Amino acid sequence: MQNHSTNLFEVINISELNGYYQLYETQDIKTEWREDDSQIKNLHNLVKQIAYENEIPVALLLHKEYPRLAIPADKELKRLEYPLTPDVLTLTSINEKKPINFKELDPESKYIALSFLRFALQTPLIKDNNLWKSGTSSFFTKRPINWKDYIRETDVYGGFGFKILLFDGKIYVVVKLCYKYVDRKWLTDRCSVEKINDFKMRHALYHYGHRFFPVQLLGLTGKNISKQKFKPQNRDSITTVFKYTKNELKSNPPQWISTLDPSSSAIHYRYPGNEKRRYGAASLCKLILTTSDPNLEHLHSLSIKSPYKRLSLPQDIVRQYLSKGFFNGTPIRISEEPLLRKRKIFPVPAQVFGQNTVLEINNGKRLDKLGKIRMEYLRDPNIGGLITSGFHAQYLIAPLSLNREIVEDFKDRLEKTIQQFVHRPYSMKLVIYNDQKAGTLREQKDAIIRKCLDVNLHGYGVLILPHSNKPDLHNFVKKELWERVQCQCVLAEKLNNFYDRVSKEKIHYIVKRQLERKYISYLRNTALGHLIVNRKWLWALKDKLHYDVYIGLDVLNNTAAFTFLYNNGRQCFTHIYPSKQKEKLLTQQIIKVIYKHLKEDLKNYSEAPRSVIIHRDGKSHSTEWKGFKEAIQRLQKEGIISKDTNFGIIEVHKHDALGFRLFLNKNGYIKNPAIGSWEVFSKEKGVVCTTGDPFKFQGTAKPLYVEIAYGELEINKVLQDIFSLSQLCWMSPDKCCRLPITVKLCDEFLRSVAAESNEDEAIYGEMEDMDEFEEEDKVIVLRERRVML
Repeated sequence: MQNHSTNLFEVINISELNGYYQLYETQDIKTEWREDDSQIKNLHNLVKQIAYENEIPVALLLHKEYPRLAIPADKELKRLEYPLTPDVLTLTSINEKKPINFKELDPESKYIALSFLRFALQTPLIKDNNLWKSGTSSFFTKRPINWKDYIRETDVYGGFGFKILLFDGKIYVVVKLCYKYVDRKWLTDRCSVEKINDFKMRHALYHYGHRFFPVQLLGLTGKNISKQKFKPQNRDSITTVFKYTKNELKSNPPQWISTLDPSSSAIHYRYPGNEKRRYGAASLCKLILTTSDPNLEHLHSLSIKSPYKRLSLPQDIVRQYLSKGFFNGTPIRISEEPLLRKRKIFPVPAQVFGQNTVLEINNGKRLDKLGKIRMEYLRDPNIGGLITSGFHAQYLIAPLSLNREIVEDFKDRLEKTIQQFVHRPYSMKLVIYNDQKAGTLREQKDAIIRKCLDVNLHGYGVLILPHSNKPDLHNFVKKELWERVQCQCVLAEKLNNFYDRVSKEKIHYIVKRQLERKYISYLRNTALGHLIVNRKWLWALKDKLHYDVYIGLDVLNNTAAFTFLYNNGRQCFTHIYPSKQKEKLLTQQIIKVIYKHLKEDLKNYSEAPRSVIIHRDGKSHSTEWKGFKEAIQRLQKEGIISKDTNFGIIEVHKHDALGFRLFLNKNGYIKNPAIGSWEVFSKEKGVVCTTGDPFKFQGTAKPLYVEIAYGELEINKVLQDIFSLSQLCWMSPDKCCRLPITVKLCDEFLRSVAAESNEDEAIYGEMEDMDEFEEEDKVIVLRERRVML
């Protein structure tokens, strides 16, 4: 028998857990607080402060006219006035005690009960001397999992995170595995004092005696720790960083405290997500490294776990760490057996290719051959891609330093590879830029852009980046050329490695025999990427989606991407716009963009859509919903769409703090779930596996967490459409794609024009020799640059 196992563990004695809570209201907050992100952020920070000061759980309720705070009924706040920049917020008790009954939770008491329960479970974890905490409910062991490697440069800390979930009338703890990478060297050993400010805004692990905690570096204070004075919180006297640290940690100090140098540099830092500036010692910091750091690639295998391990390790965590909590004096008992669910799978949708050839997995085609068949269809001269339009001007932009014979051979092979997919003539014009004196980022960037401007390039290209290219080069070139030439990038060094230098009568280059197959694969991937740059969609879905029109939306670094998808993927357009906000859009911009493009695009369709849905990458905002509603209403008034058109916003979370996993349990044998596996938690929330069996990869499939943020939509249909749209994996036909194509295209194009880069180095130049939980703390919340594709 086949079922789905999960990483959910039931709280089995909820009938024994009870208590009371009381509410405080905040009526002196400004009336437009809901529209002000800074006010919401300040409220969250206020709750953290109250919870910390009073050592009690605090729940923030945002569903009433004014924000409310809930605390246990048997507790009293130490004070009722708190600064809430730029005002002072006064809390007023509602003088009413309400019961917490886990068997009969209403919408208000549900969130409060879950918040209090989470606090009860994490309290013993915070007191555990063998753990350090990151965020609210993520904990890591103090001994790195690679501690036996005595020559390691990086410490890998293993840990876990947990969430509380109300599901099918029962309460579960979701347990997920977490990992952190931390530099083994102290910050002052990693670099000179003068270089410490280069790490401003980077995260570090602060070693305050035996207590570790993450901080965000704000830079040097300009003084050493024996001279840097400050006033500790809740203290009347002024002291120095050195004296305070030594006095507070004088009992059994670790080596890094007993040998703390009073002449070492003082720093400003803050806790992540908190604006308050604090003081500390640079010599007690170790840099926290990101998983994208190329120097850590060899360590990723330590965090990759098989499905069996990823399910069994949370069971150990429940036994060892989550069995120590008390709720109002009553022990919290959690089952050590994970929740088992009936297996639910969406079928793979039928897909249509060139010559109206339909791929149907359920019609004699095996699921384990899905990727292979897609690639075969594209290469088949009688089928090919679903491409009906021609190409604009095409270029191969190559560096002078790369051997011309290699360039010409690569050009010929790439043209033939693209012809295999599009089944029509295809050619590229060769453009050579002079990189021979380009050593710095600025010089490399200028060499490429100057040549493109000199020959007045307009169209699409494959850009070969020079040997020893600087890390941000492709980002800057793509940004500056975006309006003229949009490029797929390859590396000269990579190309060169495929060729052997042969000398007979004269020197020439041939592809290494042992790398011939890898080179074919490399050319194929380059061709597919270049077709995406050219907005050539290779296949579509045969049958209608549950909802007609989808709009992908993402915002990154003050740049917004919109992807409009019609007719099951046959028509798809992406537009890039600047944004005044770093990660959200204002109401007027949403109105302008969506109204404009829906009005233009729908002119070409005989049948008005019955529904228009936004796929929001990550969290949506009230300003975006307000603008979307206004745009739809304008189109309805003009008769472009009908008055009964359904519309809504769906949040697609790439990085899911919930951490939910599905596993195929086949008579006790644990493996990855099949693609299309899904589960629903409520009318608004669910997960769908867009990756998984039969596609082979290391580790465990990670479901996509989806939430209906606004609108009257059906979660089952929402999940199935997302799975169907993930099958439009145009970038990699032989693989699976974790994101629906609406979000994936936004992500791809934003990385081209909005990725973070080193602006100073690109503008001013440098000499060549110069070198898995985001959570609210103890809080539960109720709640034109244009690119035509």
